[in-house]
Amino acid sequence: MVGVNLIPLSEQYKQLRRARFARWGGVLALGLLALCISAGMDWTRRAEATQLRDSCDRIQTQLAEARSALRSVTSDLQAVEHEIEHATALRTKRSWSGMIALLARCLPEGCWLRSLATEPDKPIQSLRKRTAPPASGAESAKDTVVMIEAPRRLRIVGFAPVASDPNVFVQALQESAVFARVDLERSQEESILSALYYRFEVTCEW
Repeated sequence: MVGVNLIPLSEQYKQLRRARFARWGGVLALGLLALCISAGMDWTRRAEATQLRDSCDRIQTQLAEARSALRSVTSDLQAVEHEIEHATALRTKRSWSGMIALLARCLPEGCWLRSLATEPDKPIQSLRKRTAPPASGAESAKDTVVMIEAPRRLRIVGFAPVASDPNVFVQALQESAVFARVDLERSQEESILSALYYRFEVTCEW
């Protein structure tokens, strides 16, 4: 049996063109859809990258502020530690309350002290840096040592009613074995309120 197509040839061409247009339209639609999806994903990634950059900038700013605050706190801490070391060094040099109590015990009855002064009158402070030997694979550490050049002599000025009292005072100080050397540098009469007393000066070295 022979099949016969009764549709005119021109109509067949039209149907063929419509079928091709439909196929190309579907392909084009799929391509546009894929392009839109890709563009959307790219825009999303760009937005996320912008947010990450902004967040990184904020973190860097906060980090710089934290570092500045840390430097300030570290500087304050070092100043406080320096003051503590300075005070500790001063306290460990000499027990002044014990020294005054010793002078009071050695002073003969009826005598009194006019002044106590160290020589030099003010301690001289110096800072020395000691570098510890570095450990293997580690950076060398530096320790700051506070050195206080304390006075080595005490000058005592007082008055005594009896000429021999200054010598008794000096002998008592020598027998205390606290000082390396005790000297009576001067003892002379002075009139105080119409009465005669002996003004004496004693130096003690340790």
